Amino acid sequence: MSRVISIDLETNGLWGDSFAFGAVSRSKDGSINRVSFRCPIDGEVNPWVAENVLPEMEAIEVTHSDREGFLKAIAEWYMIEKEDAQILWHMGHVIETNLFRELVDRGLIGEWDAPYVPLELSMILQMNGFAPDSVDGYLKNNGLGVPAMDGGTHNPLYDSYAALLAYESLVAEKL
Repeated sequence: MSRVISIDLETNGLWGDSFAFGAVSRSKDGSINRVSFRCPIDGEVNPWVAENVLPEMEAIEVTHSDREGFLKAIAEWYMIEKEDAQILWHMGHVIETNLFRELVDRGLIGEWDAPYVPLELSMILQMNGFAPDSVDGYLKNNGLGVPAMDGGTHNPLYDSYAALLAYESLVAEKL
């Protein structure tokens, strides 16, 4: 694999529908590539999401008027970008895994197109003696910081970038 793409998704509650997606990768020349998609939340907004997620991602514009277009855009982007890349996520066992299940179920990607085998940052953190559930804690304790951007944790672009930095710090230097 020539590159790692770190992805993050925000959902309306832990088991709710997705409404924001972000991905960050670093090219061989060191440049950062990023993408984000967002759609309106259908129905009542989960109170935890309203308090903790939405304030962090105000700068991410709504790119799609409905969830179907949002999911289709993710699938189209992913099918192009997945070639010669490995997917990284942090604690993706519920949210990111569910995204790919939904993309397959809707026929937007094929059965064998989902990440196989994704890099799970929480396990990499744990195997290296760090708390598996805190990328921000790892970055802070190791003097690493996400470049300035609007929003922080729970902004999918921020979370993708933070995961990529942690991964590079923990693993890429060992490759």
